[in-house]
Amino acid sequence: SARLKSSLNGQIDPEAPSLSGELSLRATEISGLPEEAELLLGQEPKMLADFSVSPQSVEIRKAQLDSRTKGTLTGALNLDTGLFQSGFTLALPDLQNGQLRVTHGSTLRGKASGALQDFSLNLSAESRQILVDTLAITNTAATIALNGLPHNPAGTLRAGALVGGELAELRVQAEMRNNAVRIPEC
Repeated sequence: SARLKSSLNGQIDPEAPSLSGELSLRATEISGLPEEAELLLGQEPKMLADFSVSPQSVEIRKAQLDSRTKGTLTGALNLDTGLFQSGFTLALPDLQNGQLRVTHGSTLRGKASGALQDFSLNLSAESRQILVDTLAITNTAATIALNGLPHNPAGTLRAGALVGGELAELRVQAEMRNNAVRIPEC
């Protein structure tokens, strides 16, 4: 449960017709969240979104998350064609779960575009340091590029890091056809 304070300021253009506005949300007195969500959001997360809606499109010009995790999101959907594009960036706080610790400043970025029934998704993650018990994993970078979503996904995962001072790299290509995963290259 939580207390939610919201405000919507906007302008309607009856000639267009369209609505442009700014939505503000602030949660306080949060309780009952899973521990992982609380670690990401903290006790008083805030979000501010600048948007527009018309019969032809929905656009989030910029949404900003201000919490333990900092983030931005943009996106647009053309309602006539069904084509969309979106992107986000998250900067994570210091996170710890048991023997695993991800240090402050790790980032996650993503972009998606296409039609709702056939789109691509690109994700990237970076971390200066991940600690697993006493093992330090540094300079971690990973990317995944997927296409054919959601029905015929195929993609490539690339990752690299320094593990105990030694370079470790991974590259995997995979595709899903007829409910089976095929890995042509690893």
